[in-house]
Amino acid sequence: MADDVPQDVQRFLWATVDSIMQLEVLLLLRSQPERFWSSDDLAAELRVDPAGAKQQILPLVQRGVVLSSTPESSSFAYGVKSSDDDALVESIGRHYIERRVTIVTLIYSRPQSEKKSDPARRFADAFRL
Repeated sequence: MADDVPQDVQRFLWATVDSIMQLEVLLLLRSQPERFWSSDDLAAELRVDPAGAKQQILPLVQRGVVLSSTPESSSFAYGVKSSDDDALVESIGRHYIERRVTIVTLIYSRPQSEKKSDPARRFADAFRL
């Protein structure tokens, strides 16, 4: 199933996105790249809690695919650094439309070598059987 998705797209997805919500945010921002969105606007568009939306956006800012208008992170815009990365996000978006289950599976079955080393993830992994 994941063989349908090119390796470079998989690696970019694993390096950039931790959840379906983050992917939805990234794709929404890409759909209107010139617009800066408040976390409230994003939450309303995606029909999620504003605090949760902001919590999902901040890692995308740290990874360099979303721009923040201010240090307080009050509004956000699509911000990949290269046309190659933009092409990868476009490909992820196409695959997400055509093969949603494949992309969801890829996000949640990230190889151990691709997992980020954040404290919450390490703590959660400590309870895996």
